[in-house]
Amino acid sequence: MKAQQFKAIVSDANVLIDYVKTNKKVLHLAVKHLCEIHVPVPVLKEVKDISRSELERLGIIIFEPTVDQLVQAAQKPFGLSFEDQLCFLIAKENSWVCATNDKQLRVQCEVGSVDVIWGLDIMLRLNNQGFLESAEATKTAEKIAEINRYIGKEIIKQFIGKLI
Repeated sequence: MKAQQFKAIVSDANVLIDYVKTNKKVLHLAVKHLCEIHVPVPVLKEVKDISRSELERLGIIIFEPTVDQLVQAAQKPFGLSFEDQLCFLIAKENSWVCATNDKQLRVQCEVGSVDVIWGLDIMLRLNNQGFLESAEATKTAEKIAEINRYIGKEIIKQFIGKLI
């Protein structure tokens, strides 16, 4: 049963990469218990360690953006990368949440009235709703910190402090 808090999430590549490299199960649990997770094809191309079919088996929805979305993202109206522009535009257009660890994309989402969550927030929500044990969330977060230079010890400490 989904404890749906969001209509859906559109994920940036950095969140996918972290979970693909550390614990793919989190993505499956998120789709099963939180909400749909969508990834535009151009963003998927940034994720090298997993195939499209494997992501689809986890329940991730891979989709082709519209021509209008591609054209608007290519114009880079917000100074973000093409892929980040695309995530922002898709989230805004569909009233979805944007999952990203990218600070510039987060700022644009906040300015553009798009709900945004950190990648670790997915595990935190799963844990708080009883779908992910704190030990597994801690281990996964620590692995993410090892591969993602932007997620340091202080972020992990704060994350662990929020687990139940």
